[in-house]
Amino acid sequence: MNINVNQTNQQSVNQNVQQSMTATFNFPAHIEGLLGSLNELREELEAVAPEEAKEIADLRERLKKLEGTKEEDKAKAKESTALSKTRRWLESVNDTSTALGKTVEKIKGGVGIVQDVAKHYNKIAEWCGLPQVPSVLLK
Repeated sequence: MNINVNQTNQQSVNQNVQQSMTATFNFPAHIEGLLGSLNELREELEAVAPEEAKEIADLRERLKKLEGTKEEDKAKAKESTALSKTRRWLESVNDTSTALGKTVEKIKGGVGIVQDVAKHYNKIAEWCGLPQVPSVLLK
């Protein structure tokens, strides 16, 4: 009998913690931060790598479609191709053998901006259950 009470209490605690974590997640703030950081990087790249800047602009347009996503619409975010493309883009930037990776390293503050993008992406990915980028990309 005591075991059942403890299990019930543990389940109740787990549910309360999960509800608390869900209630404190601010999707609009993270998508806004992600878009802002990508825009900052796009502006820096326009002069030195216009093709990469265009790629970021396209990525931003895809992500903008998620701006109205509510907390209860995790599935919408998870199914979005914008987030999976963002993850692949971040992995590409992290590879210093790619043209994009080399270019970002040369831009003043480029690595820091990419780390901000990764931080916001990881928060969103964690919330909706998508793979996160390696923590080495983060500050």
